[in-house]
Amino acid sequence: MVILTESGTGTEPNRTAGRPLQVGFYEIIRTLGKGNFAVVKLARHKVTKTQVAIKIIDKTTLNPSNLEKVYREVQIMKLLNHPHIIKLYQSDNLYRINNHREETPLE
Repeated sequence: MVILTESGTGTEPNRTAGRPLQVGFYEIIRTLGKGNFAVVKLARHKVTKTQVAIKIIDKTTLNPSNLEKVYREVQIMKLLNHPHIIKLYQSDNLYRINNHREETPLE
């Protein structure tokens, strides 16, 4: 289940009656970035407290070619297992959950 609303300004999500927004078992902390058809949120698992990056995809803005690219990206990420590539934890029709790493420069 996805429960998510975004205010028109700032990077902090709206709070409803003092409760944090959530996607499944993850509480949304803040927005990490925005793209043409997706927004990436920093979230924390409610039980394990693991921080993750959730890519929330707006499929209404995707043409068939871009939609195919999104599906291909998920299929490829499921196959990858490398310490320098983010891990795909979960994928759904509306969102994708990856591990979160602080920004570190690539050498």
